[in-house]
Amino acid sequence: IRNEEGEPENIINLITDITERKHMQETLIESENRFRVAFENAPIGMDMIDMDSKILRANRAFCDLIGYTEEELQGMSFYSITYEDDLPQNREAVAKLINGEVDTISLEKRYIRNDGALIWVLVSSALIRNSQGKPLYFLAEVQDITKNKEAERQIKNAKEKAEDSDRLKSALLANMSHELRTPLNGILGFSDIIRKGNLPPEIADMAEMIHRSGKRLMTTLDSIMLLAQLESNRKMQDSAFTNANVSDELINICNSYRTDIEEKGLKLVRDIKPGIYINCEIKLLRQAVIKILENAIKFTHAGSISIKADSLDGNNLDIVISDTGIGFGEKLKKEIFEEFRQGSEGYGRAYEGSGLGLAITKKIINIFSGSLLVESEPNHGS
Repeated sequence: IRNEEGEPENIINLITDITERKHMQETLIESENRFRVAFENAPIGMDMIDMDSKILRANRAFCDLIGYTEEELQGMSFYSITYEDDLPQNREAVAKLINGEVDTISLEKRYIRNDGALIWVLVSSALIRNSQGKPLYFLAEVQDITKNKEAERQIKNAKEKAEDSDRLKSALLANMSHELRTPLNGILGFSDIIRKGNLPPEIADMAEMIHRSGKRLMTTLDSIMLLAQLESNRKMQDSAFTNANVSDELINICNSYRTDIEEKGLKLVRDIKPGIYINCEIKLLRQAVIKILENAIKFTHAGSISIKADSLDGNNLDIVISDTGIGFGEKLKKEIFEEFRQGSEGYGRAYEGSGLGLAITKKIINIFSGSLLVESEPNHGS
């Protein structure tokens, strides 16, 4: 402050406390340094993109991924390195960010590397705004998922091949069954006529053997045909589910097999509750019961075979078929339900059969949304 003559007399100092401001500046610088270090050293690709889709910054991981240097990428539009087919979904996602519809986006897309190769990436991006809400730039994380996509493609191809193989197998089995069934019917018909004629014992025995072998082959063909139908779902689609009298059907099955059971010196125990009605396809249920019953007869040489049936409620049925046969161990409990699997396999196996019976039974029970349970012990029945 000067006097009238212009000579200095006093000095006035105005002091403002800027500690908080300096602290904020230091914090901001520290925060920016931490972000820069994290950005540069991130193990996944990261880039900053302005509102005109131009790349502002890119870290080392992103540069290695895309095959460009950071200098080459700066000013380049990220759309120019995006595969053409993926541009529409990319533009749509960016528009949602700008319009505030979402805070972040995540999408799978393809980038075109500097060497022309295509790579799959997972991009997670957010739009950074200032305190007034004005958009500043996009911050994106980019992960290479090329190996994952290749694995997905291989799995999909394998699944399609497996489905094609199943369809081909079902078609082949169905066609073969039809082609073989016609001549077999002729063999069975004429062998039945011959064996019932007035023939010498030798010829009669041959005719009987032809007829028995033909019936065995027809049984196998019927199983193959039914398996093909079940696998192609045709049987399930054509099935006529009705409120069927299961009690009568089970009694008829017992009567049909009583002679076979008694000829082996076995006892048939029947405990079937009368008047059981269940909504099902009765022909399929009959097949399932017969397959298990025939196994019980085949593998039982002494003792008894038992069939029990009871209605648990109006919609569920419990059928138990038990025998005193050879039984089997824990290891076979899963294998016997697989197609063409038997406890005794190979040319030297002790029992005849195609190994399809229980596999067919399981598929039928699955159609009925039921369960097939087994308890068995070697030499103590099943």
